[in-house]
Amino acid sequence: MSDGERAILQMYAVSEASLAPCINDLKEADERVAEARRKAEEELARVVKRRKKRTCVSCRNDDEQYFEEDDARGQVTCTRCGTCVVDSAVNDTEWVRQ
Repeated sequence: MSDGERAILQMYAVSEASLAPCINDLKEADERVAEARRKAEEELARVVKRRKKRTCVSCRNDDEQYFEEDDARGQVTCTRCGTCVVDSAVNDTEWVRQ
C-alpha cells in the first residue's frame, strides 16, 4: 500500500484490516463475473455453431465446405448437387462503402 493510500485511510480512520472483507467480496464478485462471461461466450459459440449448420435437402450434404454463399443474390448453394439451399438470405455483415 502506498503512503498516499495510507494517509487517506488514516484521514478517514479506516484500517486495512477493516477493508479486507470488502476487498475479498470484490475479488469474489469479480471471479463470478468472469465465470459468467466465460459461460456466456461458450453458450454463444454453441448457438452460432448450431445456427450455421446447414443440410442440403437433395443430397443430405452437411459439410460446410460444400456450400457456396453468394452475398449479392442472398443465396447458399450446395456445390455437390447444385441445389439452392437458402434463397433471399440477408447479409448481416458490416456495410463498407467501396
